[in-house]
Amino acid sequence: MRATPEIRYAKRGEHNLAYTLTGDGPLELVYLLGFVSHLDLLWEDPDAARFFGRLGRFCRLVVMDKRGTGLSDRTGDVPIAEEQVDDLISVIDSAGLKQPALLGTQDGFLVAALLAATAPERIRGLIGFATGAFAPEQWPVDEGERFFRGLEKYWGREDAPMNYWAPRRWRTDPAFRRWWARYSRSAAGPTTAVRVVRNYTRSDIRPILPAIQVPTLVVTNRSRDINRLFAQQLADGIDGAHLVELPIEKSVALFPWLEAGEEVAGLVEEFLTGSPASSAGDRVLATVVFTDVVQSTEQAVALGDRRWRAVLDQHDAIVARHVTRFRGQLVKSTGDGVLATFDGPARAVHCAAALRAALSAEGVAVRTGIHTGEIELRDDDIGGVAVHIASRVITFASPGEILTSSTVKDLVVGSDLSFSDRGEHELKGVPGRWRLFAAEPGD
Repeated sequence: MRATPEIRYAKRGEHNLAYTLTGDGPLELVYLLGFVSHLDLLWEDPDAARFFGRLGRFCRLVVMDKRGTGLSDRTGDVPIAEEQVDDLISVIDSAGLKQPALLGTQDGFLVAALLAATAPERIRGLIGFATGAFAPEQWPVDEGERFFRGLEKYWGREDAPMNYWAPRRWRTDPAFRRWWARYSRSAAGPTTAVRVVRNYTRSDIRPILPAIQVPTLVVTNRSRDINRLFAQQLADGIDGAHLVELPIEKSVALFPWLEAGEEVAGLVEEFLTGSPASSAGDRVLATVVFTDVVQSTEQAVALGDRRWRAVLDQHDAIVARHVTRFRGQLVKSTGDGVLATFDGPARAVHCAAALRAALSAEGVAVRTGIHTGEIELRDDDIGGVAVHIASRVITFASPGEILTSSTVKDLVVGSDLSFSDRGEHELKGVPGRWRLFAAEPGD
């Protein structure tokens, strides 16, 4: 799991601006986060950290919290765009960048576009996603006011509407919703959040677009017609801008790393280098294990945040110890569980059983899903169909159950493991029907 990098500060006047500097590639890139942000919590998210790491393969990457949000100084108000341009220049200079490209989401692209238009010699290129150019009157008035009322009412809550922030399948994910609620509360208060979005929806950048002479890439998706319209208007306004539309199932939303991280990073790399992204990496056979704490939300409510955090810390220590004991590799935390790989399915099952016993002694119940197949190695993470299958298998596991695919059962014939048939199931997004088995070590 990737550690949070050092938080650095640039100084502009009396204000301190937080940023991180990572990557060792030959190019330079500044990522201007849209809406509100919090660097510590972003880097703690495995998907975000993997996305940043992917960009860092070909560039030195700066990610910053805009003034008034996250780890930057809270000023009591949201700075206007031109003030944010000055802040951006201070961060670029503090990081020692010479001529970076700027990648911006939503209002972050507005700031990037202003700098590109006013000081093109300082900028290598522009990339925008989940952003656009529009007249304020093009926003649906009724929808906008309902949105602002809901934004303030539900700010920092796990039941907050997610339509504008995350792709469809993430909106009902409990772990993501918990992270989003904490991220929102830490990044800014509800008044600041509303002001940021209001400023963005009231900003008409169309008049400055003809002045932008640097190479520009605009990435959008097919999720909403109005988003496509705004992205098209942005690309049409900049001479030579290139518009790329991702398929609807690869929605960029606010966070490109949720579903389109590899695609967006590849587009950025090809845009800046002129060469297609290199191959994603090696493929190996591995046994993939997902674990999940049973009724974690209910336990967290019953115990309170401090005691529940202590329980999770103990859980993480036990998991790390046992995964190492059984020659596994701990890939990442999944919120209230883990993803790990093993070089043998029997060791994976034995590890799962040992974890179950050790965690049960601490009052923590877990369920486990296991599958063996070919995986793709991606820096500190893994991908491939085998990972998806294992993640689907665990959804059918009962509390305390170690559920495996038939592939695992077939590969451990002759071992001391026993298996109970749990029937055939359809695994979401995976073709065919899969027979699943509950596994248990022998006496």
